[in-house]
Amino acid sequence: MKKRILIVAGIIIFFITSAAYALKFVFPQPQGYVSDYANALDRQTRLRIENLGRVLERNTGSEMAVVIVKTTLPYDHLEYANRLFAHWRVGKEGQDNGVLFLLALKEQKVRIEVGYGLEEIINDGKAGEILDKFVIPKFKEGKYSEGLYNGSLAIAQTIGEHYKVPIVGDFYPVQEVKETSADLLYSLFFLLFIFLVFSSRLGLFPWIFLGGFGSSHSSGFGSFGGGFGGFGGGLSGG
Repeated sequence: MKKRILIVAGIIIFFITSAAYALKFVFPQPQGYVSDYANALDRQTRLRIENLGRVLERNTGSEMAVVIVKTTLPYDHLEYANRLFAHWRVGKEGQDNGVLFLLALKEQKVRIEVGYGLEEIINDGKAGEILDKFVIPKFKEGKYSEGLYNGSLAIAQTIGEHYKVPIVGDFYPVQEVKETSADLLYSLFFLLFIFLVFSSRLGLFPWIFLGGFGSSHSSGFGSFGGGFGGFGGGLSGG
């Protein structure tokens, strides 16, 4: 009985302490279009991203904030991005046309937080495409500056295209991930399995699966949930 009381008391103290820490937490002040609190960017890349931010705001009115932090504690990266976006009020008042591009080094998470005014331009699918195509591959190589620039340029160009304003810039090349022989063999086995399943259901090869099939459920293949370094894509609707 005493052991249970101690466990419950410990849990209560933990949550109270965590809540108190969160209440005392103060978000950093913005440094401009780029706020690098982890010194992850080289000077040249920082200047290039800042220039993208100026060009984007001048030509479309949209605001882009690129933020690099050491950690998002006491929040997870999702809540941190959402709270920081609201705290800084990224975007023009009444238009909510801001976008926050966040990288958290300790958590190894990246997120694109979008204001309601830009949701139709950078929806979940588009944000995921930007991260998967231009950002994550560079982060996998440990090239944070290149990944952040690629992502910033892709965001700026996507918004620029909507307003028919060209945003000029060159992406750092991204190496295509080559399929290994093991991946190919795995794919072949999967396709063979699907073929045999449907063949059995159609009665073409009833001798293959003597026990028949029951109900089953499995997650999809090729998802990036954990991936190298734990990077997961992040999107938001404001």
